[in-house]
Amino acid sequence: MKEQEENALQDMMNRAEETATQLKVIANPLRLMVLCALVRGEENVSTLMKITGASQTLMSNHLAVLRKANIVDYRRDHRTLNYFLKDQRMRKLLYTLYDAYCTGEKV
Repeated sequence: MKEQEENALQDMMNRAEETATQLKVIANPLRLMVLCALVRGEENVSTLMKITGASQTLMSNHLAVLRKANIVDYRRDHRTLNYFLKDQRMRKLLYTLYDAYCTGEKV
């Protein structure tokens, strides 16, 4: 195999590992609900808590997981933290998941 092909395969493996890690992170109902809310736009923690029914502690823990995975980030507005999708690839994936699972169509 040529060196260029080997490098391309290694790059693909690295991207596959990163993707698998992110898919594991979003494979949680509460985190999926948070991400679906953030697809529409920036939301503060209080709103995300209302949407999901999660306590502040639980929401903070899940948002920390999403931040650590570089999926979301936040902007501080005085005491309020406003979260948004950081990874635009995730936005595309969430639109696809929404179309496949949330439109009411059954298999």
